[in-house]
Amino acid sequence: MDYFERKLDDKRRLTIPTELRSEFASGVVLTRGFGKYLHLYPQTVWDREVEPALGGSILDEKVADLNVRFRRGKTSAELDQKQGRVTIEQHLLEYAGIDREVVAVRAGAYWRLLPVDADV
Repeated sequence: MDYFERKLDDKRRLTIPTELRSEFASGVVLTRGFGKYLHLYPQTVWDREVEPALGGSILDEKVADLNVRFRRGKTSAELDQKQGRVTIEQHLLEYAGIDREVVAVRAGAYWRLLPVDADV
C-alpha cells in the first residue's frame, strides 16, 4: 500500500491502515516536510536514516538548516495499540494546511501527509 486517505477524529488522531501498522511498530515520528506538508516516519527509519543525515558538521550551514526544518515541531509517539492511531499536533496541522481530511503518500521509506485538495 502506497496511498491512503483518512479523516482525523475530533482529537486530531490519524488512523493508520491495518496493513501498515507493523511498519510503525517501533513508533512514529512526525515533522514538517520540505514543502507545506508533513513527513511521517517509522521510528526505525528516523533513527537509521534521518538522524545520521542530520549529524554533519556543526559548521555546515546546510546541515544546520536541515536540522531546523526537521526538528522544529518534531513529535514522536507510539501508535495506539487498539486502533492504530497517532495524534498530530495542531501546529503541524496548521503548517501543512490540514483541516480534517488527510492524504498519505509513500515517498520511499517515509510518508507525506497532505490536505486532500493539495497540489504537490
